[in-house]
Amino acid sequence: MIQVLVVLAAFAAVMLSGRLGVRIAVPFHLQGVEVALAVVGGLWAGHRGGAVLAALGLRRFERRGVLLALLGTLPMALAWSLPDPAALATADVLVGALLAPVGEELLFRGYAVGRLLDGGVPRARAFVLPGALFGLLHMPGAWDQGPSAALMTGLVTAAGGVWYGWLFVRWRRCLWVPLAAHVAMNCWWILGSVGPVASSGGLLPNLGRGLAIALITVLTVRWTTKEIR
Repeated sequence: MIQVLVVLAAFAAVMLSGRLGVRIAVPFHLQGVEVALAVVGGLWAGHRGGAVLAALGLRRFERRGVLLALLGTLPMALAWSLPDPAALATADVLVGALLAPVGEELLFRGYAVGRLLDGGVPRARAFVLPGALFGLLHMPGAWDQGPSAALMTGLVTAAGGVWYGWLFVRWRRCLWVPLAAHVAMNCWWILGSVGPVASSGGLLPNLGRGLAIALITVLTVRWTTKEIR
């Protein structure tokens, strides 16, 4: 558990330094991805490729779970109109909907949740600890919108982190399922120009997100059983 906390703390330090304006060689969006990949790769450098993939939850591919994660987010598409095509020519879609979720899921779910469970940490705590830090790291991005927006962003994102962790374990530690859900939800959020942070948007976008989460949760419970460590 101490090793996990040290790794997450190092990741947090790098991410927060970028968000707070400290000059580092690469943009803070890519810092998160680079640190996540470097940390995970370094910790399992001595393992064979298959063992690394298995440890991170990437070796098993739950096709039904991935399809559910992707198609279950469609209610979010009903809550927005097509944005200006010029807006899609930016790196926001690539970074926000693909690179960031990949780095975050590898570190916070594949590594942190998995290692905590393997170390005997109770399941609820293994979800909450990485989820809380996940939410904390998203708060600085909303500081320019006021303390209440930053707090709400942290709470919403932390809850999302706990939910992704639950999906990860419920689908027999298949990281592809929460990764698919994370990528799809971020994609709809960005393409819909809902807002820059998780607490943005009005009634319809958040209703669509809530329906997507409910649909994926209900069908996951129905189609899976609790994993025994």
